[in-house]
Amino acid sequence: MASPAQTSTVPAELEGKKAACRPAIPSRHKYSHLKEYSMKYLGIEDYDHQAAALVICNDVLWEQEPWRQQLPTRLDLFKDGFGKPDLNHSFHQEASFKTIILSVLSSGFLDPVDTAAVCDSHPLVMNLETAKITTSNQKQIDERKMAAMTACLFHYNLDSSMLMRYLGHNYTGAYREVDKIVQKLKDLNLDEDLISKFVRVMVTGCPNHFVAETTRENALLHWRLRNGPTIDKKIDQVTCTMNKEDRNNFVISLPHWLARFMPHLFFTPQHILEKPGKKDRQIFDGSKRYTPFSTPINMMTSTPQGSEEPCLFGNVKEAIFRRIYNLRISFPDLDIIIHANDLKSAFRQIKLHPDIMGAFSFIIADKLFLACGLPFGTDFSPANWEVVRQCLEATAEALFEDDSLRTKHRKYLDMLRFDRALGKTVKVKLTKAVADEFNQGVIDALGGLAPTPHHYYVDDGVYLEIYNRERIERAVAASIEAIFLLLGYSDLDKRQDPISFDKLMEMAVSYINKILGQVIDTRKLTVTTPTEFTAEVLSSLNTTWGPHRKQFCVQEVAELAGKLGHMSTPAPWLKFLMTHLYSSMAHALKMNKWDLIKNSRAFREALRQLRNAEANPSLSDTMKVQTFYQAETARQVHKHKKFYRINKTMRSELALIREVLSTKAISLECPIAHLIKNAHCAEPFSDSSLHAAGGYCSELKFWWYIEWPANIRQRTLKSIKNNKDGKLIDINVLEYAAILINYLAAIYCLRERNYFSFNPHPVVLLRGDNTASESWAKKGSKHSPMGRALGRLRCALMIDNPVGLRLLHISTKENVIADDISRVEREAHFPRAFLALCQKYPALIGCRRFSPSSELISCVMDAIFRLQRSSRSKQAGTNCTRKDHYLRWCERIGLEDPCAANEDLQTRNFILACYAVSLIEGETIKGTTIRYATLTGYLAQVVALHTQRNLPSPRSADMDFVKVITDAVKKYEKVPNRREMIHDSMYQHMVKLYNRYCKSHPDCLVAALCEWMFLGRYTGFRKSEWTNKHKVKFETIDDPAWGDRPNAVSLILEDLRFFGKTEAPIHITGNMWRSRNLTDNIAYVQIRIRKQKNNDNYQTLTYARCKHNSITCPVRASFRIYCRARHLQLPAVHPVAIYYDDKSKQRNQITGKDTNGFLRAVASALYDIPKNSAELKKWSTHSIRVTACNLLHRAGFSDSCIQNRLRWRSDTFMMYLRNTFYTAVDHTNAISFDVKPTQQEQRPLESHEAFISDLCAATA
Repeated sequence: MASPAQTSTVPAELEGKKAACRPAIPSRHKYSHLKEYSMKYLGIEDYDHQAAALVICNDVLWEQEPWRQQLPTRLDLFKDGFGKPDLNHSFHQEASFKTIILSVLSSGFLDPVDTAAVCDSHPLVMNLETAKITTSNQKQIDERKMAAMTACLFHYNLDSSMLMRYLGHNYTGAYREVDKIVQKLKDLNLDEDLISKFVRVMVTGCPNHFVAETTRENALLHWRLRNGPTIDKKIDQVTCTMNKEDRNNFVISLPHWLARFMPHLFFTPQHILEKPGKKDRQIFDGSKRYTPFSTPINMMTSTPQGSEEPCLFGNVKEAIFRRIYNLRISFPDLDIIIHANDLKSAFRQIKLHPDIMGAFSFIIADKLFLACGLPFGTDFSPANWEVVRQCLEATAEALFEDDSLRTKHRKYLDMLRFDRALGKTVKVKLTKAVADEFNQGVIDALGGLAPTPHHYYVDDGVYLEIYNRERIERAVAASIEAIFLLLGYSDLDKRQDPISFDKLMEMAVSYINKILGQVIDTRKLTVTTPTEFTAEVLSSLNTTWGPHRKQFCVQEVAELAGKLGHMSTPAPWLKFLMTHLYSSMAHALKMNKWDLIKNSRAFREALRQLRNAEANPSLSDTMKVQTFYQAETARQVHKHKKFYRINKTMRSELALIREVLSTKAISLECPIAHLIKNAHCAEPFSDSSLHAAGGYCSELKFWWYIEWPANIRQRTLKSIKNNKDGKLIDINVLEYAAILINYLAAIYCLRERNYFSFNPHPVVLLRGDNTASESWAKKGSKHSPMGRALGRLRCALMIDNPVGLRLLHISTKENVIADDISRVEREAHFPRAFLALCQKYPALIGCRRFSPSSELISCVMDAIFRLQRSSRSKQAGTNCTRKDHYLRWCERIGLEDPCAANEDLQTRNFILACYAVSLIEGETIKGTTIRYATLTGYLAQVVALHTQRNLPSPRSADMDFVKVITDAVKKYEKVPNRREMIHDSMYQHMVKLYNRYCKSHPDCLVAALCEWMFLGRYTGFRKSEWTNKHKVKFETIDDPAWGDRPNAVSLILEDLRFFGKTEAPIHITGNMWRSRNLTDNIAYVQIRIRKQKNNDNYQTLTYARCKHNSITCPVRASFRIYCRARHLQLPAVHPVAIYYDDKSKQRNQITGKDTNGFLRAVASALYDIPKNSAELKKWSTHSIRVTACNLLHRAGFSDSCIQNRLRWRSDTFMMYLRNTFYTAVDHTNAISFDVKPTQQEQRPLESHEAFISDLCAATA
């Protein structure tokens, strides 16, 4: 079909006017790029924008073509079809010039000249029929189809709702004959209310209610901030997915440039949900917020106000278990099969109301997509699918009686795979199920078998039946027919099938299958976690979380807890091994928050905004601000990458979980009888007081009583009034122990009665009057160490235990019998007290006493006292290790008697001081430096070795050398925010790095940093004196009094001056800086600090050339820095600390972050410190200054000399006097370990230095 620009005629009377007004049309060979763009994105050849604008936008020129006259009007589309306008569905975006420009241009108000001046044209003529064709072999989105959609959209004035109504067919589900479907549902006796809801979904569209509006600014914000990073990362996969969506008519694809002109659109970011072992899923991120005042689509819905259906598919899993159990009750000797039918694109099968579909748009790459089906990510999608889900369940069950469906769907039924083991149950033991008031089997009152019920968990239709091929085929055929009836029959030429037949045939019809993520075995009546998932978790525990691991962050432990939590559904005892894991995660979250408060300005600002919103609830948009910052702070806390040490308790818990999961003898299966509602076989009651505990069960005819040992009674509230020392045993602990004893008593009595031959999986209902202990018994204790220890005992009792456990609270007033039993104070009083209890409570008559074994009592006592014993035993082990370390040290230095019993007290003190020095130098158990508290702990164990032999403590000598050493360590630790110096070994490592890079990449970051480290060893630069915060911008001096002088804070080229041996200035020529070779005539470098922290500005210091180490020479380092600046053509007033970046191909400034990272990388490589360890933070740019100070101090220079050379609180006059070339030589020689300071510069030794000096002399 020809375009209007080519075929439309112009009246003769307008021809002259047209010729006069129309701009000259350029020749065909011009605008080649514009033509290429028009062809690629608009699908138009030889397209002229100005000419088309005149034709399109003038009513006279734009005549009605035949193809346009055949299109239905807006009124026609409103009258007949899907999604008629109503008051419950509307969406409006604030109008703007761009969204009304087409209406203005189409109005005829503008003359051709004005039209040409306002805008370019838009393509309008395409083959509309292509919009209704679905090509099953489509490999990519057809540009012609997009152009046709665009033409139709322009015809309806860019109204997306009219485009959807016009397209119909698969876009609106118009192929479904809803009237016939409704009649069929009525014939099947479905609930009238359910049918009416189904009609609303299929005829009106979804959701049930959506009336919203948004500002233009809010819509553009969500457009400009784009999709999640996973979309760009997997763009090929996303493109393939969107091609599939377009092929199936679930979306309308348009050129992305239309988005700015179409009215009433909203743009939602997309995201890829990645889960290990599962296919990636593209998510419609309807809750993503960018600012406190941004409004995502899920904040515009009416779902929170209860406008949608409640979702009930969460009950499906229990219904499946209950169906299995009841089938086994009625058919104890037959196999029970479990199978499922899966729907394709379930949410996409039901459609959005046309008037709101523009609110669910999104942009990927260069295409705008308008969603027609329900997006996966809106809060109303599951609720609207719930209507269809319930209809599917009811319809499939009702169609079971129609035997003709087996013939109708025979081609699918013949493709089913049946497990060959089905029916062969002679040699197989089938687990028995017992009928009760809640589970009566599946046989009705007339002795017949009811139709097979279907259970849909979202889009998975699960059905269970006895092994009878006819009934199985009926169930499968009914499931297929129900889906076809409600969602459309198979017509592959026009649309994809709503059923995933590949999955239907892939899953075998068997007694055991993986359903809803768990393996269900109908022969054993058990549920378990799939072996591959268990193997994955176990592998993670052995590798990622193996014994070698020392630290964790919140996200890592949350992922592990999530996987273990999934496994705890079929193995509920597992959650009692995870209590410390949850506690560690909670503690880490708390510490993350405090760390962010301390170090993150953005987090502090978010908290401030949150507090302001909470304090002013009456202000407009308060709820928006509050919810935004709540989500933002929670996200930051959860994703914060701070690492925490795995303590001993958590490590032992992980080891226990690892051992349990790797032990094949321990089953991870859970009986179905323990997961459904059924009658309990017994109802034991228990209670505890501060001196005793007791319980009874009238059904199992037992009672028990235990007097708490004296060591427990002495630590209850009867003897201790508070828990300041951590020794209090709370009543909750005793109540929990009573519940466990009661459970064991019930198990014992059931075994004694051989009850398991009647019911293999009985359940007991434990009753208690303490809510905290009941909560621990259900979920585990997360805060009480004693409660956690008893939880592990509970776990051990539950593993492979056929007796299920449930708890139900009883008030203290009703729990009178157990309460009176527990209040008998002494075992000696009990015989007489029990007779009185029997007379008072006849339910106790005939009951036998259950006496807990000594092993059980020992386990309970061990759990209660484990915390105190473990802490004491841990410290005892540490003490023994430290004693052994001292004995090894004595052996290494040749000291026969570690206590030197034959020597005087002063000598023994001297030996202990020597040991203290070795510890300070890092000769510890783990080979790391230690703090003052740990040092005194080591020394205390040496003193203990003396006192054990009745020798006086070496610390009691007249001159305590040990105190001199420890006081020096304590003094050092009191220095706030101290930084580690750059040790000699680190400089040696830098020399190796420098030799590797200086020749091949002399201007790289590593080479540049090494030279600045070598120079800083002498100068002790402050951070601001040489580095910058940004790689391009540099900090400037903001002082009006500074004048016209260079305003860079850090060093520039003119701050480096070089001198000869005669102290005469030397000019660096072009040949000198190009060769980068330091000539012999350069002997000194003078460095000027123009701006200092203490405002003693424009100070100069001179440094001499090093004769013994040319690599780390300050003059050589300065010269190389100067040469790099000239080589990289650095402007004279720019900072001189620069390097060349190979990636960006540009000159960058060295930042403090670069320096920190370099020093920490060197320290990590040398000292084997983990890269995420907080220990590395001790090295920073300030370490340069600390190093220079320490080197001079180590060389014996006086404090005043150090202050002078390193510019600390120095007098300008004194600086001038001492800043001589002779001082420069002394400074260089001292750091080069060549000579000692002069007598004038030398300081007296400190006490600990004098001791070490004497020690070295004695050793020599």
